[in-house]
Amino acid sequence: MALDKNQGFPLYQQIVADLKTRISNGEYSDYGRIPTEKELCQQYGVSRITVRRAISIMEDTGIVHKRQGFGTVYTAKLEAGTPPYMCFSQTCRINGHEPGAIFHDITIRPATEEEQTAFRQPDMKCAALMTRVRTMDGFPVLVEKVVMPSAFAAYIEKEPEGSYTDILRQNGVIVHHSQRTIEICYADESEAKYLGVPAQSPLLLIREVLYSRDHDVLSLTKNVITTNRFPYFL
Repeated sequence: MALDKNQGFPLYQQIVADLKTRISNGEYSDYGRIPTEKELCQQYGVSRITVRRAISIMEDTGIVHKRQGFGTVYTAKLEAGTPPYMCFSQTCRINGHEPGAIFHDITIRPATEEEQTAFRQPDMKCAALMTRVRTMDGFPVLVEKVVMPSAFAAYIEKEPEGSYTDILRQNGVIVHHSQRTIEICYADESEAKYLGVPAQSPLLLIREVLYSRDHDVLSLTKNVITTNRFPYFL
């Protein structure tokens, strides 16, 4: 693939996109090795620094990992339509911004019938609800409300302002992919206060279900985003 150096899309991101496509198309065998850094430099005509940044992003998102004596291998062939999940923190970092979080609270309360259905657990008694404001370069950009199994609350309490997916991974729970619905909403009083915008300002509402590799539901997320500070990339 010839990279386009004039399109304004960072070269390392173009490499990530191309490698993901090659893996998804089966160009490399399942659990196979991707080309070495030297080979990738020659293939894309870029520096080793650029290649290493691309590989680092793919490691952070769980696409590849280093295996001693074998090189960089990918975790599994990507399923069509279900690319590895990229969270808010990762999205910020690959676009050159610093993510952050302001924790407000986490409560355990009775699970609703809708939540029992979503988690496919009709006997689910309780669920935890976390509310945070996510920041980019210190500025509030989205209100995050996450419904999760009550057992996850203990993980959050240890590191309430960390990346949610990183916290889960540190406790052996891996987010593999997600399903999103996107619509326009208008800021209510609490959202306006959290984000520092006038009430009834138009916002982007993203409802997201996070899944494990085995398609178990890990959480239900509602993100309300002010896009004048955080352009949302699909």
